[in-house]
Amino acid sequence: MRLKPWRGRNVLITDSLGCPVLKLDRLGNLLESHGGPPGRDDAPANVRSLERLAAKVAIWIEWTAVEPGEFRARDIHPDIRERVALIADQFVARDDADGDELDREPPPEPVGLADLDPAGRA
Repeated sequence: MRLKPWRGRNVLITDSLGCPVLKLDRLGNLLESHGGPPGRDDAPANVRSLERLAAKVAIWIEWTAVEPGEFRARDIHPDIRERVALIADQFVARDDADGDELDREPPPEPVGLADLDPAGRA
């Protein structure tokens, strides 16, 4: 099985500028990238299963992250994004400003002045 090209071939995670942070090598092993644009001549990697790949990426995130929410969901390959976010939920920020959200719940209704009691509580 091969991943669909996304932000470059074999790219699994990018930084906020879209530069690869974690990729697959041609044998399907995780490979840390140290910035720069994605390579054009990378051979497509084969993966056994997306579930297994998502687990490996989530473990890498948990091992690498310094603080909660350090990785954004939108910067994880869409084929494995939801599973990675579930496994490494503490380190994956799910609130994307561009509408590519994983959380499906609507935001809470805003509280207006008419909804407050005289003490200022909702």
